[in-house]
Amino acid sequence: MSDIQIEIPLWIESIFFALYFIVFFLFVKGYNDRIIFRLKRRYTFSFLVFFMTIAVFYCLDGDYFRYKMHVERASDVYRPDTIEFVYQRLAYYIRGNYNLFRLIVWGGAICLMAISTRLMRINVLFMLMAIYIIYYEKVVYARATLAMSIYFCGICYLIYIIQKKKLRYIAFPIIIIFLSIFFHRSMVMLVLLTPSIFVPLEKKNTRFLLIILWGIIAIALTQMDVMSALMQNDEEYETKYEKYSNHIKGGRWAIDSLKSVVSSLFSYSLFYIPFFYITRAVSSHWRQIPISIRRLYRICFSVITVSTFFFFLYGRVTVYFYRTLFMTMIPISILLTYCVQSRLCSQKQIQLLLKIVFVFMFLQYMTSIYNSN
Repeated sequence: MSDIQIEIPLWIESIFFALYFIVFFLFVKGYNDRIIFRLKRRYTFSFLVFFMTIAVFYCLDGDYFRYKMHVERASDVYRPDTIEFVYQRLAYYIRGNYNLFRLIVWGGAICLMAISTRLMRINVLFMLMAIYIIYYEKVVYARATLAMSIYFCGICYLIYIIQKKKLRYIAFPIIIIFLSIFFHRSMVMLVLLTPSIFVPLEKKNTRFLLIILWGIIAIALTQMDVMSALMQNDEEYETKYEKYSNHIKGGRWAIDSLKSVVSSLFSYSLFYIPFFYITRAVSSHWRQIPISIRRLYRICFSVITVSTFFFFLYGRVTVYFYRTLFMTMIPISILLTYCVQSRLCSQKQIQLLLKIVFVFMFLQYMTSIYNSN
């Protein structure tokens, strides 16, 4: 989360929200008529370009200006900073061109999402529109999006390689998976959970034992101060870790007001509700679902489980909880697309999810109007 507070003119916010609601209603129309699954590839490419443009210029979060500061600082000479080495070097080589930086980082992330979806034989347009609609503010605000995209691209490629029995190429997806760590240290968590794609969750005993295992891992990571393990030992990283720890102990990210209660309920429900739909669909049709989808579901299940344990261990919303939970937005979007495409989710379920999304974003916009007065 960013500490930088910049007052954005209401007309700029209105443009972004207007574009969002236009896409929202087009998505609803396309879903209801199932036109979205019949559109040609040029529509997918057009939306991909639109999505990347939004990602480049999205400035409604303080992180936009924090990254701008980092890029400008690294444009003349390399210096140690609080972002990963790869971003520092990128900022140095492009000479502080912030729009180009965002195009490479966030635009690259969106392209990798499309590639991952393609590898899973899922409708790319629906997936991109779904992640745009459901996770609009989360997918374009942090550099971790690129790291997550790299990781899940590696996972989807690994699943594809295993499914096609092209094991001589298996080193490539494994390298991609480990490379994600260099783009955000929190990917260590996902890398540790990667073996879960081979654990058969269709057996209740296996599922139960896996939940216990992830609970033990979550407790161990908590006791060892997991954030310090994910950061280098230089002075600035230690300062950042200490700040996070103080915020957690002081309850800065606790749910302590009516406004944060409502916002948190809506925000986190957008992860748990679709995951619940996916779980019901997968559990009811386990034998009919392709092994590739089942493997992706397993990693999603593991991340959700660990994230939930973080919440209950602290008894409140912490950086551990929401950062781990946000890692599921890509697999959830892919899996939800599969369930809709295969008619495993009912229309009422999707309509309920879309209503929650609409209310959440509408309240966000109303809050922006209220704060501007």
